[in-house]
Amino acid sequence: MKIAVQNVTTTIQKRPIIQDMSLDVGSGECIGIIGPNGSGKSTLLKSIYRALPYDAGEIYVDRIDWAACSAKEAAKYMAVVSQEGAAQFDFSVEEMVLMGRSPHKKWFEADSDDDRRVVKRALEQVGLWEDRERSFITLSGGEKQRVMIARAIAQQAQILVLDEPTNHLDIHHQLQVMEIARELGVTIIAALHDLNIAAAYCDRIYVVDNGEIVASGTPAEVLTEQLLRRVFQVETDVIIHPKTNSVHITYLPARSVAAVAEVSR
Repeated sequence: MKIAVQNVTTTIQKRPIIQDMSLDVGSGECIGIIGPNGSGKSTLLKSIYRALPYDAGEIYVDRIDWAACSAKEAAKYMAVVSQEGAAQFDFSVEEMVLMGRSPHKKWFEADSDDDRRVVKRALEQVGLWEDRERSFITLSGGEKQRVMIARAIAQQAQILVLDEPTNHLDIHHQLQVMEIARELGVTIIAALHDLNIAAAYCDRIYVVDNGEIVASGTPAEVLTEQLLRRVFQVETDVIIHPKTNSVHITYLPARSVAAVAEVSR
């Protein structure tokens, strides 16, 4: 499914956080949203998955006016995995994933055999079927995010929004979350902090700074030393890695850059 964001502005407490933003996501693409803290990337995603109302502009999902779509209908098209949060109640892993079936059921409708088959497949896909009876709150951060991806799989939506889902995970679980997401074959839009992960997994990248989109394109087109210096205020060495054939960024300590500059004088 496609997403079209057209001239969207979102204001929080009378302050515009994102302004006149436009982007497009093709069916089956993985699109990365990157930018410094406070740049507006998470606000953009929250506007797309309707956690925040936008004040101007339009969003379409496969020509469906997103603002006019009911919450239940929207959940059939779009699933969201956000930053790890504390569970309010002591649900089991299986119960957490069963919640993903809600958009397909009537109020108070019991879980069917089909629901349980879908959940079983989802948990097997993320490698957690054997842990289905465990309490969600006892899981590690990486396990919790895999459960949330399983819930998104059980939702059977064709669009997956990843709102900074790997911030508190170690590198192994960061890569695992992205691998599982890409293997689903659905449309993905992801706000990411780790630029090397964005380069490795995203087809295209939008760069957000001060509430505006300042660059877009493939990782090789966008992740240049000049742009990283201007937007993120860091010195880098950017190469195409010979083993992955994708952009790889090495961050250079300021003292090392200063030392080289001094020697070259």
